[in-house]
Amino acid sequence: MTFLLQTMWPHLSAVEQKELAIQLQSLSVQCEGSPVPLVLETGIVVPPANLTDIPICIGFVLKDLKPFLRPRLIEQEKEDMGPFLFTPIHFGSLDRNKNKGDPKMDFLWVENEACEISVKLLNPLPFELKVSDMRLLTSGIVFESVPETLTLAPEMATSLSLTGWARESYSTHALGVKSNCRLKYMTNNFPPHFKIDVIPSLPVLQVATSLPPSASFSNFHDDSIVTSASLSLYHGESAICTITLTNPSQIPIEMLEVTINGALDPSLQSEIFHIDQEAISSMLPLLPEQTASFPVKLFGAANFLAPNCAVSPSTGQEFNSGMFNSLSTIQGTSSFSRINSR
Repeated sequence: MTFLLQTMWPHLSAVEQKELAIQLQSLSVQCEGSPVPLVLETGIVVPPANLTDIPICIGFVLKDLKPFLRPRLIEQEKEDMGPFLFTPIHFGSLDRNKNKGDPKMDFLWVENEACEISVKLLNPLPFELKVSDMRLLTSGIVFESVPETLTLAPEMATSLSLTGWARESYSTHALGVKSNCRLKYMTNNFPPHFKIDVIPSLPVLQVATSLPPSASFSNFHDDSIVTSASLSLYHGESAICTITLTNPSQIPIEMLEVTINGALDPSLQSEIFHIDQEAISSMLPLLPEQTASFPVKLFGAANFLAPNCAVSPSTGQEFNSGMFNSLSTIQGTSSFSRINSR
């Protein structure tokens, strides 16, 4: 019945498709179907069939890791390799054209980090379709998938996320029949396979501050910020913020670099934030499940008082003072600044 439904699906009417699907669902209650060859009494061998059109996969997208989990290559100083030789001959041009259609992804996945694949499914049947034990199938590395179960509304598209560490295709359990659905056998125009590099496990670092969390903060146009805190200082005041680092992974952290990214002038920024690099170096290596802290000294420095208008006996004197985070000005005899630490 599975072989008949799979091979004849494009040639069946909507009523016939519904009737055969209901019959297959009833038969699978008595005996679960599996994609294995079936030998009939006459000696005819029915090849294994997978229901690649129930449901129909209309979208398959590999997702990059979250910004704060993406591996970044450590930049090293370039060494002088001698004189530079230039040639107008492109020896690898033919190879580049040959690999133009290579479906290799331009990002990396990390071992033991949950990776995501977005799948969009369409239920072609006029009744609800329950899909159980849906998981990814991969080749090349050891893979542990997370099974998903969902119910697809009739003749509607549904999006879901499958998690794992690599990909080649996906597996479904619909109408009581188990199917191993590979992209190269699907009706939609998918690449026969995707390639993605999986690098060894990397350590993970959790960051917490001693300051109270801020209600809102700028994310610098990305999603890499996971912790935000705020502190209010008058000009000339100082405070200390304690940064606590925890290594929740099973890999020791042997190198740590702490920098300040902001829109302030570098000279002014160095007056506001002071980080003791020696204290950070003394914490290393940070072993698994270990916690360490280091202080960050904050000082309320800015363009303190600047006359805004000419002084005359008949009018009072007006002053401006710069804001740290927005570099805007306020009026008055006293000034107030706000530091957002990230």
